[in-house]
Amino acid sequence: MHSSRIPILETYRPGPTSSENLMLRKRLFFDLKARYNYTLFKPRQNRSLTAR
Repeated sequence: MHSSRIPILETYRPGPTSSENLMLRKRLFFDLKARYNYTLFKPRQNRSLTAR
């Protein structure tokens, strides 16, 4: 249990590696958000266009 937890703490330790991790996480989050918004709003836009 203890030996498996140590590497996780190492990755979250403040430093250049953690900042890179944060950037990757942010990029991934925004990519997912963009995809979600695209799938969410595409049918609405199509509906509004057909309604007009």
